Amino acid sequence: MTAKANPVLKRLGLDDSDRVVIMHADDIGMCHATITAFAKAIDFGIVTSGSIMVPCPWFLEMAAWCRANPDADVGVHATVTSEWKTYRWGPMTTRDPASGLIDDEGYFPHRRTGVDSPVDLDAVELEVRTQIDRAVEAGIHLTHVDQHMFALGYPTLLPAYLKPVLERGLPPILFRSEERYRRWTGVEGAADEVVRRVAELIERGVPAFDSIYQLPLQEPEGQVEITKQVIDDLEPGLHLILMHPVDDTPEARAIIPSWKARVANLEAMLSEDLAAHIRNRGVHLIGYRPLHELMQQVTIA
Repeated sequence: MTAKANPVLKRLGLDDSDRVVIMHADDIGMCHATITAFAKAIDFGIVTSGSIMVPCPWFLEMAAWCRANPDADVGVHATVTSEWKTYRWGPMTTRDPASGLIDDEGYFPHRRTGVDSPVDLDAVELEVRTQIDRAVEAGIHLTHVDQHMFALGYPTLLPAYLKPVLERGLPPILFRSEERYRRWTGVEGAADEVVRRVAELIERGVPAFDSIYQLPLQEPEGQVEITKQVIDDLEPGLHLILMHPVDDTPEARAIIPSWKARVANLEAMLSEDLAAHIRNRGVHLIGYRPLHELMQQVTIA
């Protein structure tokens, strides 16, 4: 899928040789420290969009922030996992363990493999749809729907994610690389079917990324320089750089073992040095909103 230039570039009014990047903050609303961090980062200007975890305890606070900042570029971080040891959340639609969405403690599984198989795909689809609907009902102007921990990127689960997202006319998170989907599958034939479906969606005009990079979640040192190198190494195309910014608060320290690295994510996104580097390299920073506008021209069969 990656041999040709990404058609999204010309649809954005750019050249095939341009490098376009979404600088995206994940996990907003997971805890309070993510909300204050996102507000700082989006105001500074390197971060261009973020996604909200609707089932999490601080969702209502984030929804209130979005209503006060209606132009903010935000989406739903579709969630079917709950990774922390003692700070958990669960589905909005079911308490039935047979759904595959409930672990032995009564929450979403800790890891994405926990919802890979067996799972009720109708239950997954309903959960994703409900999270989107709840965000819209809360007054949030959504620009996209991505995935927490990429759990819904598995070939067995991807159709249950795509259907409610595409029905809303929102950009999902898709990749032009077949390899990414083939690495995830343990079900015979599932990857082939998903690769065909993704290729079909791209052909119809659904935007897809050429690459993805995530700022370190374990090592807090040198994140500005790491991000500079990522920027320098980008090929022409549409790229996604993810980070998980938090403020340094007692809450964040109690919840997140990797809190130092996430604080470093935020500090990097508030760096004048990094901002100047991005400008000097001629990279186009965009949010998801231009992709959302492109999606309005797409007809999904």
